[in-house]
Amino acid sequence: MREHSGPIARTSGPWFGPGAFLVGDEIQPGTYYSEGELDGCYWERSDSAGEIIDNDFLTSGRRVQVTIAASDYSFNSRSCGTWRPVS
Repeated sequence: MREHSGPIARTSGPWFGPGAFLVGDEIQPGTYYSEGELDGCYWERSDSAGEIIDNDFLTSGRRVQVTIAASDYSFNSRSCGTWRPVS
């Protein structure tokens, strides 16, 4: 299992904020977005070996969208605000 710099974040419901989440356990696969001031937003999708599948670092922007696959092990983000499922 990948080592995290802090505890795994918890969520209740389809919205979640910054932190590291286990896909399929703490968050569900799907497409999510966040809006607002996203300067410094970083997100990453990882496999069970801790290898990065995909990531991005935003230096500016008002909206970011990411699709978390069922095959992803974890999703981690910071400074991205609240992630909401795309309707």
